[in-house]
Amino acid sequence: MLYDHPLQMDLTARIKEANDQGKPPLDIHVLPRDKHWHKLLHSLIAELKRR
Repeated sequence: MLYDHPLQMDLTARIKEANDQGKPPLDIHVLPRDKHWHKLLHSLIAELKRR
């Protein structure tokens, strides 16, 4: 799945900052989900449904 739709972002700094503040690294209010994210989510769901 992730090989078909690799995440194209460096989230190292965001993850560290979120961890330091005790917040989620990808807050929906700060970082809206784009089409790529939705495509990845649907791929993950489809893969899990096959199991």
